[in-house]
Amino acid sequence: MNKVLVNKVLVNKVLEFRNTQSDFGSPDVWWDEFEADYADRSFLETRMNRILSLVERMGSAKTQFT
Repeated sequence: MNKVLVNKVLVNKVLEFRNTQSDFGSPDVWWDEFEADYADRSFLETRMNRILSLVERMGSAKTQFT
């Protein structure tokens, strides 16, 4: 499995535990910063996926008209 994917799955699971079972939230973690980083990553992933979709559509359009 890809390192980025493993990290993403781990971070998602940590946030899920934090939201569903807050007693497991470690006081050693800066949760505000963690959640802000998670929101930033989610936003950037959404934008990246939209850009990749546009690039794919542009490539398809180019092959249709040549």
